[in-house]
Amino acid sequence: MTQKRILAKTLGAEIAKHHVNLKAIPKQSRPEIVDSALDDQTCSRARTAITSWPTYASTPLHNLRGFADEIGIAQLFYKDEATRFGLGSFKALGGAYAVLHSVAQEISKQRGTATDIETLMAVHLNEVASEITVVTATDGNHGRAVAWGAKNVGCKCAIYMHA
Repeated sequence: MTQKRILAKTLGAEIAKHHVNLKAIPKQSRPEIVDSALDDQTCSRARTAITSWPTYASTPLHNLRGFADEIGIAQLFYKDEATRFGLGSFKALGGAYAVLHSVAQEISKQRGTATDIETLMAVHLNEVASEITVVTATDGNHGRAVAWGAKNVGCKCAIYMHA
């Protein structure tokens, strides 16, 4: 057996190890404890809001046929997040959505009227949002997404990074 084939079999076995979730609960999309924070309605609202952003586009998948053949698996795809909102980040959605959602909630409290993400984006409440500061700790990508979300609604943002 050639070294290339041995490497391919080894890599294929390693990849298979990382794709099996031994703690997965059969026929359950997520653990029950997650439902309190991420119920279907909340996830649906987030998906609807995110896909309505003016610069939203589906993430391209690149078929890596040659590498899949080389390591002995049927298919391998690469999810290319590099162009997402110009951030070069693979975590651009969650942090940005959290900022928009949190700022809309805070404005609702301050004004005593319901403000949702769509209203926040459409009405340009920058004068109200400019008094709000969002804060996060990050290793990098999450912070970029939070800062991008803050910039889009006109609020202040502080990002803390470890040494």
